[in-house]
Amino acid sequence: MFGTNLLDRRNKPERIADQAWQQLVSAVSSAGDSVRDTARSARRGAAAPG
Repeated sequence: MFGTNLLDRRNKPERIADQAWQQLVSAVSSAGDSVRDTARSARRGAAAPG
């Protein structure tokens, strides 16, 4: 009992909700990175002589 992980002791709906939350956080983080990269590229393109 003492060797079990606390996460393993939760019921299935809690585990599913936690997994969904982690995936959402990851997706939002990735989307934010993409937006920042696009904004940087756009600024570089606008600053380049053309």
